[in-house]
Amino acid sequence: MSSCMRTGGSAPNKRWMARAIRHGGFYRALPPELAGPPANLLARLRAAAGPSSCVFLGFDFPIGVPAAYANLASVQDFLSLPRLPGPGTMGGVF
Repeated sequence: MSSCMRTGGSAPNKRWMARAIRHGGFYRALPPELAGPPANLLARLRAAAGPSSCVFLGFDFPIGVPAAYANLASVQDFLSLPRLPGPGTMGGVF
């Protein structure tokens, strides 16, 4: 099993990832490396993990809404945002 976390921004030199590979009952952490092109990231990780393993992929990016919108919509905190009335309400997600 191989796990990965991809972080960074839109510039290729800011997209880094850290991987850990499972060996028996423990994980061996590998040094951070550039994530490479996003278009084939998952394919590359799956190939590295091998056919009998899986990949756990996590992303580190900010979530939320712009402060100006939050003020206009009276959003007090992130968890109350999906409960706002209107199209696209995501109450069942959280």
